[in-house]
Amino acid sequence: MVNRLLTGFFSGIISGLASIGRFLERFSYALLHGLINVLENLGRALRNLSRAMANYLFDLMIAGGRFSWALGKVGLFFIPTVVFLGIGSGWILLGIGWALFIVAIGIANYRPQKPSKSFVDQPLHAYLISLFISFFLWGFLFIFAGAEAGQAAFGASVFVVAQGILTPLIGGGSEKLGPTYYGPSAGKLTLQANQVATRSSGVYLADLEVSATFTNPQVGLGKGWDYGFCFRDTGPNAEYRVWVAYSGHWYLGFMEEVNSKRQFVCLANGVIANLDVSNGGSNTVRLLVSDKIGFLWVNGVAVTDLDLSRKTTHGDVCLASGIDLENAVEGVVVTYKDFRVAPLEVLGTQKPRP
Repeated sequence: MVNRLLTGFFSGIISGLASIGRFLERFSYALLHGLINVLENLGRALRNLSRAMANYLFDLMIAGGRFSWALGKVGLFFIPTVVFLGIGSGWILLGIGWALFIVAIGIANYRPQKPSKSFVDQPLHAYLISLFISFFLWGFLFIFAGAEAGQAAFGASVFVVAQGILTPLIGGGSEKLGPTYYGPSAGKLTLQANQVATRSSGVYLADLEVSATFTNPQVGLGKGWDYGFCFRDTGPNAEYRVWVAYSGHWYLGFMEEVNSKRQFVCLANGVIANLDVSNGGSNTVRLLVSDKIGFLWVNGVAVTDLDLSRKTTHGDVCLASGIDLENAVEGVVVTYKDFRVAPLEVLGTQKPRP
C-alpha cells in the first residue's frame, strides 16, 4: 500500500515537472521567436529611417546649393559664394595632396633595377590618379557650376573608382589589387611539424620571375630538407609548388581542393647536377613563369622547363619550405636572402629554352 502511494506520489511529481518543462520550453521558444521578430522589425525600421535621412540630407544639400548659388550669382548674398569658393578650393587642395601621395607611393616603390614602365599601367596607380582627377573636377564644378553638378560628378567618379578597386578584391576580376614588385628581402622560415612554411610576397601575378638564395638548414640524422616557391596561389590549397630537395632532385606539384578535400599531385621531377646539398651550403633558385610554361634555374644553370597548363590565373607568389611534409621537421630554420618577385613582361625577359 505504501509502495503504491509513494509510486503514485513520485509519478505525479515527475509528470508535473515534465509539464512544467514543456511549458517553459514552449514559453522560451515563443519569447525568443517574438524577440527575433522585434529585432527584425527594428532593423528594417532603422534601415528605412537611415535611407530616408540620407535622401533627405542629400535633397537638402542640393536645394541649399541651388538657392545659395542663385543668390550669389545675382549678387544678393556674398557669403554663399565665398562658401562655394572655399569648398571648391578645399577639394582642389585635397586633389593636390592626393597627387603628392601618389608621387610618394611611386618613390617608395621605386627600384633602380626596374626598367621604365608607365605609372598608369599599375592598377592601383590608375585608380589613385582617377580619384585625384575626381577631386579636381568636383572642386571646379563646385565653384563654377554649383553643388548639384559637383555632387553628381564626384558621385559618378567615385563610383567608377570604387568599382574598379573593389571588383578585383571581391573576385570579379582576374587580378587582385596589389604591388607588382617585391624585394629584395631576407629572413627565415621556421618549420612546424607536418606543415608547409611559407612567406607571402603579396604580389599577385600570372606571368612572373621569382628568385631567392636559400641556405641549407641543419637537420638531424635521417632527416631531410626542401625549399622553393608557391605561385599562382589563389587561396588555401590552390597553387603550384616547385622546390628542390636534399636528395638532389627538383619537383613540380599542384595542390587543389576537390569536394572540400586537399588533393596534391606531383606533376614532374628530375635530377639537379649542380645542387649544393652540404650542411650550411646555399643555392640560388630562379623560376620564370610565362602562360603555360615555366623555366627553372639553380645556381645560374638552366635545369628544366615546366608544363603549367593546368592553371594560368593570377595568384600570390610565396617562399616555401617543408613542401614535402616528411621534411617539415619541428624547429628547423631555413634562411633566405635576395627574395625578389617581378612581372615577367616588365622585366622584358624572353622565353628561353633551357
